[in-house]
Amino acid sequence: MKRDQKDAAEKRICLESQLSRMKAEVERLNSELNIGGCSRASAMFNGSFSDTWQANEKTGRPRKGVFEDLVDERRQRGDLGWVLRTRRSVPSPAFCAAGTSAASAAIKSSKSPADINRDVLSSDRLTYGLREISLETGRPMPELMSEAGAILDEMSHCLSMFAIRSFGYAVAKVMKRIYRGVFVNTEGITQLRKACSEYPVVLMPMHRSYADFLLLSLVCYDYDLPLPAIASAMDFMGMQLIGSILRNCGAFFIRRSFATDRVYWLTFVEYVKTHVRDGLHPVEFFIEGTRSRTGKSLYPK
Repeated sequence: MKRDQKDAAEKRICLESQLSRMKAEVERLNSELNIGGCSRASAMFNGSFSDTWQANEKTGRPRKGVFEDLVDERRQRGDLGWVLRTRRSVPSPAFCAAGTSAASAAIKSSKSPADINRDVLSSDRLTYGLREISLETGRPMPELMSEAGAILDEMSHCLSMFAIRSFGYAVAKVMKRIYRGVFVNTEGITQLRKACSEYPVVLMPMHRSYADFLLLSLVCYDYDLPLPAIASAMDFMGMQLIGSILRNCGAFFIRRSFATDRVYWLTFVEYVKTHVRDGLHPVEFFIEGTRSRTGKSLYPK
């Protein structure tokens, strides 16, 4: 009993000490505000504070340093006109390297998903790998090519601008409701645009939530960057409607484990290499392997 009373007395003394320190800090802040505080506050509102956020001359978005608020513009302007506007796509590095003009390169570098799949199936690397499997296992080449085609049909994306515009309209509506702002580093966008026109690009964002790849695609669409081909787990393909929407928005589906399936491995590698080689779409991978359930970054797998 005496021990409990002693502990209670010590806690009371500790709390009183903390309270006295807090009171002293409050009095100090009040004294600072009363002595010239108004002049400092008026200076902030009349000068430096009002200059902190400025409108970008080109986009009209609120700008702070190198950051622009993407959501604020969506609140001020209509979303329908935004999704239906004409995008100025970045020319593919494969065509720019060949000396093609920027205008014609932008037209020629637009391959359909079916064209990409044909390039994969007709590649020398895939044919050579399947021929080796045929010699080792005795399976005929037509059977292996048919299996590779079926894997490709299951895996590949069907990127469609109609689906992207429709889904982008819905995403923009949701973003305005759940976020106060989405701040984009404009210097980074400039560097990324330059890289997309000169080299193949691989994007590796964090995967702390499902919003990561949505925001990245939203930024790419808004700033006229090439839309990424997104590596997605096979789990999403089985979801009704969601799987179809994601596939039409650029997601390609891969199994979580396929190290022992040589035909699948060869097809997957050639599919990714075709995207990287042509530079038509940046390939987006999540090196963490799975979404974080805690909101913190995970170690790469």
